[in-house]
Amino acid sequence: MPYIDLATAVQELVGFAGKRQGKAIRFGSHGSLSFVVDGAKAGLWYDHESGEGGDLVTYLIQRKGFDVKSAFEYLEQRGLREEFHPDKMKAKAQARPTLDADDLSKAKTIAQRRSRLDAILPDNVAPMNVNAIKYAEQEWFEHTGETWTTEARAHELISDCSEHAERNTAALLFPIQDASDYLTPLAPPNWIIPGFIEEQQVGWMYGATGSFKTLLAIHVSVATSQGTKWFGRPVTRRRVLYCFAEGQSGIKRRLQAYIARHKIKFDPSTLFFLEVPLRVMEGEERVDAFIQATVEQIPGGIDVLILDTYNAHRGAGEENSNDDAARYHGLMLIIRSELHCAIITVHHTGKDHERGMRGASAMLADADFAIELSRTSPDAETCVARTVKAKEVEAGTRHYFRSDKVELQTTEGATLVSFALTESDETELVDERLDGEKGNLNNQGRGLLLLEQMCLEAKGPAEVDAWLARCVEADLVSHRNKRRFASTKFFSDHVVFEVGRAFPTDFGDASLGGFE
Repeated sequence: MPYIDLATAVQELVGFAGKRQGKAIRFGSHGSLSFVVDGAKAGLWYDHESGEGGDLVTYLIQRKGFDVKSAFEYLEQRGLREEFHPDKMKAKAQARPTLDADDLSKAKTIAQRRSRLDAILPDNVAPMNVNAIKYAEQEWFEHTGETWTTEARAHELISDCSEHAERNTAALLFPIQDASDYLTPLAPPNWIIPGFIEEQQVGWMYGATGSFKTLLAIHVSVATSQGTKWFGRPVTRRRVLYCFAEGQSGIKRRLQAYIARHKIKFDPSTLFFLEVPLRVMEGEERVDAFIQATVEQIPGGIDVLILDTYNAHRGAGEENSNDDAARYHGLMLIIRSELHCAIITVHHTGKDHERGMRGASAMLADADFAIELSRTSPDAETCVARTVKAKEVEAGTRHYFRSDKVELQTTEGATLVSFALTESDETELVDERLDGEKGNLNNQGRGLLLLEQMCLEAKGPAEVDAWLARCVEADLVSHRNKRRFASTKFFSDHVVFEVGRAFPTDFGDASLGGFE
Protein backbone atom coordinates (compact mmCIF):
# COMPACT_ATOMS: atom_id res chain seq x y z
CA MET A 1 0.00 0.00 0.00
CA PRO A 2 1.39 3.47 -0.85
CA TYR A 3 2.21 5.95 1.90
CA ILE A 4 -0.74 8.06 3.00
CA ASP A 5 -1.06 11.08 5.24
CA LEU A 6 -2.01 10.72 8.88
CA ALA A 7 -5.49 12.26 8.50
CA THR A 8 -6.40 9.80 5.73
CA ALA A 9 -4.96 6.88 7.69
CA VAL A 10 -6.94 7.78 10.81
CA GLN A 11 -10.24 7.90 8.90
CA GLU A 12 -9.39 4.58 7.20
CA LEU A 13 -8.63 3.12 10.62
CA VAL A 14 -11.88 4.30 12.24
CA GLY A 15 -13.91 3.23 9.21
CA PHE A 16 -15.76 6.41 8.30
CA ALA A 17 -15.11 10.09 7.66
CA GLY A 18 -14.75 12.44 10.61
CA LYS A 19 -15.04 16.19 11.01
CA ARG A 20 -11.88 18.31 11.07
CA GLN A 21 -11.64 20.67 14.06
CA GLY A 22 -8.35 22.55 14.26
CA LYS A 23 -5.50 20.04 14.58
CA ALA A 24 -7.85 17.12 15.33
CA ILE A 25 -10.43 14.98 13.54
CA ARG A 26 -13.51 14.04 15.55
CA PHE A 27 -15.77 11.02 15.10
CA GLY A 28 -19.01 9.66 16.53
CA SER A 29 -21.67 11.12 18.79
CA HIS A 30 -20.87 14.74 19.64
CA GLY A 31 -17.38 14.21 18.21
CA SER A 32 -16.48 12.10 21.23
CA LEU A 33 -13.60 10.22 19.57
CA SER A 34 -10.75 12.63 18.77
CA PHE A 35 -7.50 12.06 16.83
CA VAL A 36 -4.78 14.71 16.71
CA VAL A 37 -3.40 14.75 13.15
CA ASP A 38 -1.19 17.86 13.17
CA GLY A 39 1.43 19.35 15.48
CA ALA A 40 3.59 17.90 18.21
CA LYS A 41 0.82 15.64 19.52
CA ALA A 42 -0.04 14.15 16.11
CA GLY A 43 -1.05 10.51 16.39
CA LEU A 44 -2.62 10.76 19.84
CA TRP A 45 -6.30 9.94 20.38
CA TYR A 46 -8.82 10.29 23.16
CA ASP A 47 -12.37 8.96 23.62
CA HIS A 48 -14.34 11.50 25.68
CA GLU A 49 -17.09 8.96 26.45
CA SER A 50 -14.99 6.03 27.69
CA GLY A 51 -11.97 7.98 28.96
CA GLU A 52 -9.60 5.86 26.87
CA GLY A 53 -6.72 7.34 24.92
CA GLY A 54 -3.20 6.88 23.64
CA ASP A 55 -1.44 6.72 20.29
CA LEU A 56 -2.15 4.74 17.12
CA VAL A 57 -0.52 1.58 18.46
CA THR A 58 -2.85 1.71 21.46
CA TYR A 59 -5.86 2.19 19.20
CA LEU A 60 -4.97 -0.76 17.00
CA ILE A 61 -4.49 -3.02 20.04
CA GLN A 62 -7.49 -1.83 22.08
CA ARG A 63 -10.08 -1.15 19.39
CA LYS A 64 -9.03 -3.31 16.44
CA GLY A 65 -7.67 -6.45 18.13
CA PHE A 66 -4.10 -6.23 16.81
CA ASP A 67 -1.15 -7.65 18.70
CA VAL A 68 1.94 -5.47 19.13
CA LYS A 69 3.86 -6.84 16.16
CA SER A 70 0.98 -6.62 13.69
CA ALA A 71 0.12 -3.12 14.92
CA PHE A 72 3.59 -1.83 14.07
CA GLU A 73 3.53 -3.66 10.73
CA TYR A 74 0.20 -2.02 9.91
CA LEU A 75 1.63 1.45 10.58
CA GLU A 76 4.88 0.73 8.74
CA GLN A 77 2.97 -0.40 5.63
CA ARG A 78 1.20 2.96 5.53
CA GLY A 79 4.35 5.01 5.91
CA LEU A 80 3.14 6.82 9.02
CA ARG A 81 5.20 8.97 11.35
CA GLU A 82 8.70 7.68 12.01
CA GLU A 83 8.38 8.06 15.75
CA PHE A 84 5.94 5.11 15.75
CA HIS A 85 8.79 2.78 14.75
CA PRO A 86 9.72 0.41 17.65
CA ASP A 87 13.38 1.50 17.68
CA LYS A 88 12.43 5.17 17.95
CA MET A 89 9.90 4.43 20.70
CA LYS A 90 12.41 2.36 22.66
CA ALA A 91 14.96 5.19 22.47
CA LYS A 92 12.34 7.64 23.73
CA ALA A 93 11.43 5.39 26.63
CA GLN A 94 15.08 4.83 27.63
CA ALA A 95 15.72 8.58 27.56
CA ARG A 96 12.97 9.26 30.08
CA PRO A 97 13.99 9.62 33.77
CA THR A 98 13.52 6.66 36.08
CA LEU A 99 10.93 7.35 38.78
CA ASP A 100 10.12 5.61 42.05
CA ALA A 101 7.55 2.81 41.87
CA ASP A 102 5.58 3.79 44.98
CA ASP A 103 2.63 5.47 43.26
CA LEU A 104 0.55 2.39 42.53
CA SER A 105 -2.75 3.92 43.71
CA LYS A 106 -2.35 6.92 41.43
CA ALA A 107 -1.56 4.69 38.47
CA LYS A 108 -4.52 2.47 39.28
CA THR A 109 -6.89 5.47 39.44
CA ILE A 110 -5.70 6.76 36.08
CA ALA A 111 -5.88 3.27 34.62
CA GLN A 112 -9.46 2.88 35.76
CA ARG A 113 -10.37 6.29 34.38
CA ARG A 114 -8.94 5.41 30.99
CA SER A 115 -10.31 1.83 31.07
CA ARG A 116 -7.15 0.07 29.91
CA LEU A 117 -8.60 -3.41 30.41
CA ASP A 118 -7.79 -5.32 27.23
CA ALA A 119 -3.99 -5.48 27.15
CA ILE A 120 -2.23 -8.79 27.74
CA LEU A 121 -1.57 -9.45 31.45
CA PRO A 122 1.38 -11.17 33.12
CA ASP A 123 0.23 -14.43 34.67
CA ASN A 124 1.49 -13.60 38.19
CA VAL A 125 -0.13 -10.15 38.64
CA ALA A 126 -2.13 -9.81 41.86
CA PRO A 127 -5.85 -9.07 41.28
CA MET A 128 -5.82 -5.82 43.28
CA ASN A 129 -3.27 -4.38 40.87
CA VAL A 130 -4.87 -5.59 37.65
CA ASN A 131 -5.91 -2.21 36.19
CA ALA A 132 -2.66 -0.49 37.05
CA ILE A 133 -0.50 -3.33 35.72
CA LYS A 134 -2.51 -3.57 32.52
CA TYR A 135 -2.16 0.14 32.04
CA ALA A 136 1.55 0.11 32.70
CA GLU A 137 2.11 -2.81 30.32
CA GLN A 138 0.12 -1.02 27.63
CA GLU A 139 2.24 2.09 28.08
CA TRP A 140 5.35 -0.05 27.75
CA PHE A 141 4.00 -1.43 24.47
CA GLU A 142 3.45 2.08 23.19
CA HIS A 143 6.92 3.33 24.07
CA THR A 144 9.12 0.34 23.32
CA GLY A 145 7.20 -2.16 21.22
CA GLU A 146 8.34 -4.87 23.69
CA THR A 147 6.43 -7.10 26.10
CA TRP A 148 7.30 -7.93 29.71
CA THR A 149 5.97 -10.65 31.98
CA THR A 150 6.82 -9.89 35.60
CA GLU A 151 4.97 -7.86 38.17
CA ALA A 152 8.27 -6.40 39.39
CA ARG A 153 8.95 -4.86 36.01
CA ALA A 154 5.43 -3.48 35.93
CA HIS A 155 5.93 -1.78 39.29
CA GLU A 156 9.17 -0.30 38.01
CA LEU A 157 7.26 1.60 35.33
CA ILE A 158 3.96 2.42 37.04
CA SER A 159 4.85 5.84 38.37
CA ASP A 160 6.45 6.87 35.10
CA CYS A 161 3.38 5.70 33.17
CA SER A 162 1.04 7.48 35.58
CA GLU A 163 2.69 10.82 35.01
CA HIS A 164 2.72 10.25 31.25
CA ALA A 165 -0.96 9.23 31.18
CA GLU A 166 -2.12 12.14 33.28
CA ARG A 167 -0.27 14.64 31.12
CA ASN A 168 -1.52 13.24 27.81
CA THR A 169 -5.07 12.63 29.05
CA ALA A 170 -5.40 16.25 30.14
CA ALA A 171 -3.97 17.58 26.88
CA LEU A 172 -6.32 15.46 24.79
CA LEU A 173 -9.30 16.36 26.95
CA PHE A 174 -8.57 20.10 26.66
CA PRO A 175 -6.50 20.59 23.45
CA ILE A 176 -5.46 24.25 23.68
CA GLN A 177 -4.18 25.78 20.44
CA ASP A 178 -2.57 29.05 19.50
CA ALA A 179 -4.28 31.40 17.05
CA SER A 180 -2.38 30.20 13.96
CA ASP A 181 -5.11 27.73 12.96
CA TYR A 182 -7.65 30.54 13.07
CA LEU A 183 -5.68 32.75 10.70
CA THR A 184 -5.59 30.34 7.76
CA PRO A 185 -7.63 31.22 4.62
CA LEU A 186 -11.37 30.78 5.11
CA ALA A 187 -13.14 28.07 3.16
CA PRO A 188 -16.46 29.01 1.55
CA PRO A 189 -19.66 27.76 3.24
CA ASN A 190 -20.70 24.25 2.23
CA TRP A 191 -24.21 25.01 1.07
CA ILE A 192 -26.90 22.40 0.68
CA ILE A 193 -29.21 25.14 -0.60
CA PRO A 194 -27.31 28.35 -1.46
CA GLY A 195 -28.07 31.15 0.97
CA PHE A 196 -30.53 28.94 2.84
CA ILE A 197 -29.08 25.84 4.58
CA GLU A 198 -25.51 24.62 5.09
CA GLU A 199 -24.20 21.09 5.51
CA GLN A 200 -24.94 19.48 8.90
CA GLN A 201 -26.95 22.41 10.25
CA VAL A 202 -29.94 21.76 12.51
CA GLY A 203 -32.90 24.11 12.34
CA TRP A 204 -36.55 24.87 11.76
CA MET A 205 -39.03 25.68 9.03
CA TYR A 206 -42.29 26.94 10.49
CA GLY A 207 -45.45 28.79 9.59
CA ALA A 208 -49.17 29.12 10.14
CA THR A 209 -51.73 26.73 8.69
CA GLY A 210 -52.05 27.46 4.98
CA SER A 211 -48.53 28.85 4.55
CA PHE A 212 -47.55 25.92 2.29
CA LYS A 213 -45.06 24.32 4.70
CA THR A 214 -45.33 20.86 3.17
CA LEU A 215 -45.16 22.28 -0.37
CA LEU A 216 -41.91 24.08 0.50
CA ALA A 217 -40.55 20.94 2.22
CA ILE A 218 -41.22 18.99 -0.99
CA HIS A 219 -39.58 21.79 -2.99
CA VAL A 220 -36.48 21.50 -0.77
CA SER A 221 -36.52 17.69 -1.08
CA VAL A 222 -36.79 17.62 -4.87
CA ALA A 223 -34.44 20.54 -5.58
CA THR A 224 -31.81 18.96 -3.32
CA SER A 225 -32.23 15.32 -4.36
CA GLN A 226 -32.38 16.10 -8.08
CA GLY A 227 -29.87 18.95 -8.19
CA THR A 228 -32.28 21.44 -9.77
CA LYS A 229 -32.12 25.19 -9.23
CA TRP A 230 -33.26 26.99 -6.09
CA PHE A 231 -34.57 30.48 -6.92
CA GLY A 232 -32.16 30.66 -9.83
CA ARG A 233 -29.16 29.24 -7.94
CA PRO A 234 -27.65 25.84 -8.82
CA VAL A 235 -27.96 23.14 -6.15
CA THR A 236 -25.53 20.24 -5.73
CA ARG A 237 -27.34 16.92 -5.81
CA ARG A 238 -27.72 15.28 -2.37
CA ARG A 239 -29.53 12.35 -0.76
CA VAL A 240 -32.65 13.30 1.19
CA LEU A 241 -34.80 11.41 3.70
CA TYR A 242 -38.28 12.91 4.23
CA CYS A 243 -40.02 11.62 7.37
CA PHE A 244 -43.73 12.34 7.74
CA ALA A 245 -46.19 10.92 10.23
CA GLU A 246 -49.49 11.18 8.42
CA GLY A 247 -51.09 11.82 5.03
CA GLN A 248 -49.23 9.44 2.71
CA SER A 249 -51.74 10.03 -0.08
CA GLY A 250 -51.29 13.81 0.28
CA ILE A 251 -47.49 13.58 0.06
CA LYS A 252 -47.75 11.24 -2.93
CA ARG A 253 -50.04 13.61 -4.81
CA ARG A 254 -47.98 16.68 -4.02
CA LEU A 255 -44.73 15.02 -5.07
CA GLN A 256 -46.24 13.93 -8.39
CA ALA A 257 -47.85 17.36 -8.86
CA TYR A 258 -44.45 19.02 -8.32
CA ILE A 259 -42.75 16.72 -10.82
CA ALA A 260 -45.53 17.31 -13.38
CA ARG A 261 -45.65 21.07 -12.84
CA HIS A 262 -41.90 21.53 -13.28
CA LYS A 263 -41.43 18.79 -15.90
CA ILE A 264 -38.59 17.15 -13.97
CA LYS A 265 -36.83 14.01 -15.14
CA PHE A 266 -37.00 12.45 -11.70
CA ASP A 267 -34.47 9.97 -10.27
CA PRO A 268 -35.98 8.21 -7.22
CA SER A 269 -32.64 6.82 -6.03
CA THR A 270 -31.72 9.99 -4.10
CA LEU A 271 -35.03 10.75 -2.34
CA PHE A 272 -36.35 8.48 0.40
CA PHE A 273 -39.50 8.54 2.54
CA LEU A 274 -40.36 7.23 5.99
CA GLU A 275 -44.00 7.16 7.05
CA VAL A 276 -43.35 6.35 10.72
CA PRO A 277 -43.12 9.05 13.45
CA LEU A 278 -39.70 8.94 15.14
CA ARG A 279 -41.04 9.93 18.61
CA VAL A 280 -37.46 10.58 19.70
CA MET A 281 -38.40 11.82 23.18
CA GLU A 282 -39.85 8.44 24.13
CA GLY A 283 -36.40 6.95 24.60
CA GLU A 284 -32.92 7.14 23.12
CA GLU A 285 -33.32 3.54 21.94
CA ARG A 286 -35.70 4.90 19.28
CA VAL A 287 -33.00 7.30 18.12
CA ASP A 288 -30.47 4.47 17.98
CA ALA A 289 -32.93 2.27 16.07
CA PHE A 290 -33.63 5.06 13.57
CA ILE A 291 -29.92 5.64 12.99
CA GLN A 292 -29.32 1.92 12.52
CA ALA A 293 -32.30 1.57 10.15
CA THR A 294 -31.09 4.51 8.06
CA VAL A 295 -27.53 3.18 7.82
CA GLU A 296 -28.74 -0.32 6.90
CA GLN A 297 -31.41 0.70 4.37
CA ILE A 298 -29.60 3.64 2.75
CA PRO A 299 -26.01 2.38 2.36
CA GLY A 300 -24.83 5.61 0.74
CA GLY A 301 -26.06 7.65 3.71
CA ILE A 302 -28.11 10.86 3.64
CA ASP A 303 -27.25 14.55 3.48
CA VAL A 304 -30.60 16.05 4.49
CA LEU A 305 -33.23 14.83 6.95
CA ILE A 306 -36.67 16.48 6.95
CA LEU A 307 -38.98 15.83 9.92
CA ASP A 308 -42.60 16.81 9.23
CA THR A 309 -43.88 17.74 11.84
CA TYR A 310 -42.22 18.51 15.20
CA ASN A 311 -45.05 17.27 17.40
CA ALA A 312 -45.30 13.94 15.59
CA HIS A 313 -41.57 13.22 15.65
CA ARG A 314 -40.99 14.60 19.15
CA GLY A 315 -43.51 12.23 20.74
CA ALA A 316 -43.31 12.72 24.52
CA GLY A 317 -42.49 15.96 26.28
CA GLU A 318 -44.03 19.41 26.54
CA GLU A 319 -43.89 21.84 23.63
CA ASN A 320 -43.46 24.85 25.95
CA SER A 321 -40.74 23.29 28.12
CA ASN A 322 -37.23 24.65 27.58
CA ASP A 323 -35.79 21.48 29.11
CA ASP A 324 -37.67 19.30 26.61
CA ALA A 325 -36.68 21.62 23.76
CA ALA A 326 -33.02 21.33 24.77
CA ARG A 327 -33.33 17.54 24.97
CA TYR A 328 -34.91 17.38 21.51
CA HIS A 329 -32.09 19.50 20.11
CA GLY A 330 -29.52 17.24 21.78
CA LEU A 331 -31.10 14.20 20.15
CA MET A 332 -30.98 15.95 16.79
CA LEU A 333 -27.26 16.56 17.34
CA ILE A 334 -26.76 12.84 17.96
CA ILE A 335 -28.57 12.02 14.71
CA ARG A 336 -26.55 14.65 12.86
CA SER A 337 -23.27 13.34 14.29
CA GLU A 338 -24.01 9.73 13.36
CA LEU A 339 -25.60 10.32 9.93
CA HIS A 340 -23.59 13.46 9.01
CA CYS A 341 -26.67 15.25 7.70
CA ALA A 342 -28.50 18.56 7.98
CA ILE A 343 -31.85 18.37 9.79
CA ILE A 344 -34.96 20.46 9.07
CA THR A 345 -37.89 20.14 11.46
CA VAL A 346 -41.25 21.47 10.25
CA HIS A 347 -43.36 23.23 12.89
CA HIS A 348 -46.25 25.68 13.36
CA THR A 349 -46.66 29.23 14.59
CA GLY A 350 -48.88 29.95 17.58
CA LYS A 351 -52.28 31.59 17.60
CA ASP A 352 -50.57 34.96 17.48
CA HIS A 353 -48.57 34.64 14.26
CA GLU A 354 -46.62 37.79 15.04
CA ARG A 355 -44.89 36.00 17.94
CA GLY A 356 -43.24 33.48 15.64
CA MET A 357 -42.71 29.78 16.23
CA ARG A 358 -44.94 28.03 18.73
CA GLY A 359 -43.32 26.56 21.83
CA ALA A 360 -40.33 27.10 24.12
CA SER A 361 -37.82 29.87 23.45
CA ALA A 362 -34.94 27.35 23.52
CA MET A 363 -36.20 25.84 20.26
CA LEU A 364 -35.14 28.89 18.29
CA ALA A 365 -32.18 29.76 20.52
CA ASP A 366 -30.47 26.38 19.97
CA ALA A 367 -31.04 26.26 16.20
CA ASP A 368 -28.46 26.96 13.48
CA PHE A 369 -31.16 28.42 11.23
CA ALA A 370 -34.87 29.17 11.21
CA ILE A 371 -37.14 29.90 8.24
CA GLU A 372 -40.54 31.47 8.75
CA LEU A 373 -43.32 30.99 6.18
CA SER A 374 -46.26 33.36 5.87
CA ARG A 375 -48.73 34.61 3.29
CA THR A 376 -47.97 37.99 1.81
CA SER A 377 -51.49 39.02 2.88
CA PRO A 378 -54.43 37.16 4.47
CA ASP A 379 -56.17 36.54 1.12
CA ALA A 380 -53.10 36.22 -1.10
CA GLU A 381 -52.17 33.04 -2.95
CA THR A 382 -48.48 33.84 -2.50
CA CYS A 383 -46.20 33.18 0.46
CA VAL A 384 -42.77 34.28 1.58
CA ALA A 385 -40.03 32.19 3.22
CA ARG A 386 -38.03 34.55 5.41
CA THR A 387 -34.78 33.64 7.12
CA VAL A 388 -35.18 34.75 10.74
CA LYS A 389 -31.97 33.09 11.99
CA ALA A 390 -28.85 32.07 10.09
CA LYS A 391 -25.11 31.63 10.58
CA GLU A 392 -23.63 32.68 7.24
CA VAL A 393 -26.36 34.83 5.70
CA GLU A 394 -28.04 37.97 6.95
CA ALA A 395 -31.37 37.38 8.66
CA GLY A 396 -34.22 38.85 6.67
CA THR A 397 -33.41 37.16 3.35
CA ARG A 398 -36.70 36.37 1.56
CA HIS A 399 -37.86 33.93 -1.08
CA TYR A 400 -41.35 34.31 -2.57
CA PHE A 401 -43.46 31.50 -3.97
CA ARG A 402 -47.04 30.58 -4.82
CA SER A 403 -49.19 27.45 -4.94
CA ASP A 404 -50.26 26.34 -8.43
CA LYS A 405 -53.11 23.93 -9.09
CA VAL A 406 -52.08 20.73 -10.92
CA GLU A 407 -54.37 18.07 -12.39
CA LEU A 408 -53.30 14.44 -12.06
CA GLN A 409 -54.74 11.33 -13.69
CA THR A 410 -55.62 8.19 -11.73
CA THR A 411 -55.20 4.63 -13.02
CA GLU A 412 -58.91 4.62 -13.87
CA GLY A 413 -58.70 7.84 -15.88
CA ALA A 414 -60.26 10.09 -13.24
CA THR A 415 -58.82 13.54 -12.52
CA LEU A 416 -57.39 14.50 -9.14
CA VAL A 417 -56.41 18.03 -8.20
CA SER A 418 -53.27 18.74 -6.19
CA PHE A 419 -50.89 21.66 -5.75
CA ALA A 420 -47.25 22.41 -6.43
CA LEU A 421 -45.00 25.23 -5.32
CA THR A 422 -43.72 27.68 -7.94
CA GLU A 423 -41.10 30.35 -7.29
CA SER A 424 -42.22 33.96 -7.81
CA ASP A 425 -40.63 37.33 -8.43
CA GLU A 426 -40.66 39.63 -5.40
CA THR A 427 -41.55 42.90 -7.08
CA GLU A 428 -44.43 41.29 -8.98
CA LEU A 429 -45.81 40.05 -5.67
CA VAL A 430 -45.61 43.50 -4.11
CA ASP A 431 -47.45 44.92 -7.16
CA GLU A 432 -50.09 42.22 -6.66
CA ARG A 433 -50.48 43.18 -3.01
CA LEU A 434 -50.75 46.87 -3.84
CA ASP A 435 -53.46 46.20 -6.42
CA GLY A 436 -55.34 43.69 -4.30
CA GLU A 437 -55.23 45.41 -0.93
CA LYS A 438 -56.16 48.99 -1.69
CA GLY A 439 -59.50 48.40 -0.08
CA ASN A 440 -58.08 46.49 2.88
CA LEU A 441 -55.18 48.69 3.99
CA ASN A 442 -55.12 52.24 5.26
CA ASN A 443 -52.74 54.77 3.75
CA GLN A 444 -49.95 53.95 6.17
CA GLY A 445 -50.14 50.25 5.30
CA ARG A 446 -50.02 51.05 1.60
CA GLY A 447 -47.10 53.39 2.23
CA LEU A 448 -45.21 50.54 3.90
CA LEU A 449 -45.87 48.33 0.87
CA LEU A 450 -44.57 51.05 -1.42
CA LEU A 451 -41.37 51.24 0.65
CA GLU A 452 -41.02 47.48 0.49
CA GLN A 453 -41.37 47.55 -3.30
CA MET A 454 -38.76 50.29 -3.65
CA CYS A 455 -36.30 48.41 -1.42
CA LEU A 456 -36.73 45.26 -3.48
CA GLU A 457 -36.21 47.16 -6.71
CA ALA A 458 -33.08 48.85 -5.34
CA LYS A 459 -31.87 45.71 -3.51
CA GLY A 460 -31.17 47.98 -0.57
CA PRO A 461 -32.60 50.87 1.47
CA ALA A 462 -34.78 53.40 -0.36
CA GLU A 463 -34.19 57.13 -0.38
CA VAL A 464 -36.67 58.71 2.04
CA ASP A 465 -37.41 61.66 -0.24
CA ALA A 466 -38.09 59.39 -3.21
CA TRP A 467 -40.36 57.19 -1.09
CA LEU A 468 -42.38 60.12 0.21
CA ALA A 469 -42.68 61.48 -3.34
CA ARG A 470 -44.16 58.11 -4.38
CA CYS A 471 -46.58 58.30 -1.46
CA VAL A 472 -47.72 61.75 -2.61
CA GLU A 473 -48.16 60.50 -6.20
CA ALA A 474 -50.29 57.60 -4.91
CA ASP A 475 -52.55 60.06 -3.01
CA LEU A 476 -51.58 58.54 0.33
CA VAL A 477 -50.63 61.92 1.80
CA SER A 478 -50.41 65.54 0.73
CA HIS A 479 -47.09 67.13 -0.13
CA ARG A 480 -47.49 69.45 2.84
CA ASN A 481 -47.96 66.62 5.39
CA LYS A 482 -45.55 64.02 4.04
CA ARG A 483 -42.92 64.58 6.79
CA ARG A 484 -45.53 64.27 9.51
CA PHE A 485 -46.81 61.13 7.71
CA ALA A 486 -43.35 59.51 7.91
CA SER A 487 -42.91 60.37 11.60
CA THR A 488 -46.09 58.63 12.84
CA LYS A 489 -45.83 55.80 15.39
CA PHE A 490 -46.80 53.23 12.73
CA PHE A 491 -43.69 53.94 10.69
CA SER A 492 -41.54 54.24 13.82
CA ASP A 493 -42.56 50.66 14.64
CA HIS A 494 -42.22 49.21 11.13
CA VAL A 495 -39.45 51.20 9.40
CA VAL A 496 -35.74 51.69 10.09
CA PHE A 497 -34.64 55.25 9.23
CA GLU A 498 -30.97 55.92 8.51
CA VAL A 499 -29.46 59.15 7.20
CA GLY A 500 -31.74 59.90 4.25
CA ARG A 501 -32.65 56.22 3.78
CA ALA A 502 -35.30 53.81 5.04
CA PHE A 503 -36.29 50.15 4.87
CA PRO A 504 -38.90 47.90 6.59
CA THR A 505 -37.71 46.51 9.93
CA ASP A 506 -38.24 42.85 9.01
CA PHE A 507 -35.87 43.15 6.04
CA GLY A 508 -32.83 42.92 8.34
CA ASP A 509 -29.94 45.38 8.32
CA ALA A 510 -29.74 46.34 4.66
CA SER A 511 -26.53 48.28 5.24
CA LEU A 512 -24.86 44.97 6.15
CA GLY A 513 -26.04 43.11 3.09
CA GLY A 514 -29.52 41.95 4.10
CA PHE A 515 -30.84 42.37 0.57
CA GLU A 516 -29.98 39.82 -2.10
